[in-house]
Amino acid sequence: VVECRACGGKGTLAAGGFHAKNHVDMANVVGTNWTAHRRTKGWRHFECIGKSPADKANGKPRASVHLAATCDRDVTVWVDVKELKDRTLWSAGWKQREDLDWIGDPDQPGG
Repeated sequence: VVECRACGGKGTLAAGGFHAKNHVDMANVVGTNWTAHRRTKGWRHFECIGKSPADKANGKPRASVHLAATCDRDVTVWVDVKELKDRTLWSAGWKQREDLDWIGDPDQPGG
């Protein structure tokens, strides 16, 4: 019997399956939902409300997305797409604490 490298023989895959990074399709990113692994401005669940493409000619080397907290639409944050693709920082969709390995103490303000 050969142990599966993807699930370590447990019979399940980590959130996101086989992909090493979150997929971010800049053409369709507005309206997508995201979960921060660490509270961001006090919140974890966000919706993409805007985008800013890379513009290397004018000194903006990376694309970014504008996220709004789902429970408080006044709370917004710009996130570099490279950071959004990092599965240790963000997960596509709205996830619950039990679904992910949270960073920090989930009951503390920054956790």
